[in-house]
Amino acid sequence: MEYAEKNNVLIIMHLGMPRDVDERIITHVMPKNLVEVLDEYRPYMVISGLGTPPERFSLWVREVLRVMRRYDNTYLSTPGINCYLFNDESAKPILNTLGPDRVLFGSGYPYRRFRDLIGDIKCVEGSNEVGGVDKEMIMMNNAIELFKYHGFKINEYLST
Repeated sequence: MEYAEKNNVLIIMHLGMPRDVDERIITHVMPKNLVEVLDEYRPYMVISGLGTPPERFSLWVREVLRVMRRYDNTYLSTPGINCYLFNDESAKPILNTLGPDRVLFGSGYPYRRFRDLIGDIKCVEGSNEVGGVDKEMIMMNNAIELFKYHGFKINEYLST
């Protein structure tokens, strides 16, 4: 983490919680460990919930947001939880907590099937809880800006 902080390296943390993991890991261990890292180091970090089953979305999102509220260097990536976030009346509190500029559309591809990716896109695009400008930010612009900030070369056709 020290290297990431000093060298402006973007960290991707996959914190998905499968069914067979004890719920206390989600509510106690994961947030505590994340806070310990973020209190000591300040790298830019994208937190992903890939692998979290639907029955755990609410709990996982609540605990991750509780930590992310404290650290403006964190971003939420949405693979596997797009339909939950954007069509379960859950997007508004999340966007109010983080702001749409800290949410990145995540597909989970190639670990998830391509048809699931198409379904996720439809969930975000079809959401009545998120405005058009916010959808553009979440679907593409936030990732482009974050990658450019970290020195990634972005195709000029993708630039915002």
